[in-house]
Amino acid sequence: MHRDLGRGRSSRVGYRAVMDPLDLDLDDPLLGMAERRRRRTNLRRFVVLLWVVPLVAAIGTIGYMIEGLAPIDSLYMTVITMSTVGFGEVQELGAGARVFTIFLIIISLGIVGYSLTALAAFLLEGELHSIIKGRRMDRRISSLSDHIIVCGCGNTGRWIAEEFHNTSTPFVIIDQDQAAVESWAGDRDVLEVIGDATDDVVLESAGIKRARGLVAALAEDKDNVYVALSARAFNAELRIISRVVDEENAGKLIRAGANQVVSPNRIGGLRIASAMVRPSVVGFLDRMLYSRESVLRLEDVLIAQNSSMVGRSLRELDLGRKTGVMIVAVRGPNDEFLFNPGGDNRIDSDSVLVALGSNEQIAALRRFATGRER
Repeated sequence: MHRDLGRGRSSRVGYRAVMDPLDLDLDDPLLGMAERRRRRTNLRRFVVLLWVVPLVAAIGTIGYMIEGLAPIDSLYMTVITMSTVGFGEVQELGAGARVFTIFLIIISLGIVGYSLTALAAFLLEGELHSIIKGRRMDRRISSLSDHIIVCGCGNTGRWIAEEFHNTSTPFVIIDQDQAAVESWAGDRDVLEVIGDATDDVVLESAGIKRARGLVAALAEDKDNVYVALSARAFNAELRIISRVVDEENAGKLIRAGANQVVSPNRIGGLRIASAMVRPSVVGFLDRMLYSRESVLRLEDVLIAQNSSMVGRSLRELDLGRKTGVMIVAVRGPNDEFLFNPGGDNRIDSDSVLVALGSNEQIAALRRFATGRER
């Protein structure tokens, strides 16, 4: 699915966009105005140098030839004059040739000064750093698979990214506002694509075809609908969760390809009500979710067909002792939940265990569930 890029929406791919300052595709609609101006400035500086140096060299050579020097001697005099190395003259120069040499030296000094200025701007303005970082970012994202893409780093998206970071879930974040991403990320090593998540090229840059999930957390429902539609076209197996601002648009998001929609306003309202009537429960959940010392999470773990857990009871498995997790619920193949399952409950393949534990404990349970406990 390809979007009409002429709709007037500005977008840019941040580090990826500055990967090559000599890229001639200056009208790429994925570039913002500031990025486009910077590319043009860099390109203009290098193009000026590319044609000015040969032009001055040609003028110098012709000038010395007019003064009576042989062509090779004229070129030699031009090169040593422009480079200001100070070698001796190939023959005695007349007054006219000396005046010409003075002007050639002045022009050459100007070219050298311009070159140093261009190089200093290239280094000090962070362009080189952006190029290096962009290429490194490209390599890391291109090697990523089975990750989650977070579209939007606003009031909702940054909390989603925070949770993924705290639980060591691989993800790439997409946002048009690089300052917003940097404000959230701080010193953390985060994979990011600065651009418009409704553009197909940006989604491809984030590895949409290799991802296992996408969260559409943009500010407007219409943008989330488009993201869901584009993402589903790229990856039919992708799990898509979308934010919805107006709950009347929930059906549109589902039809566009979202597996589930979440209303922050509704969730926020329920949370406030729970904090009022069930403060201890909310306090426990807050400590579980936001504690910096110990990160406990409720996770779902799929039981593979080749797992040693299949056909055995929870009592036989003794998962609490072996992994440290607490089994809160079991979802059977028929999608029905059994809460607080007893020890006699047997595990079937394709069942899902809802477990409470730390990242390390959940990882140990996943090894059992996928048959990799050895």
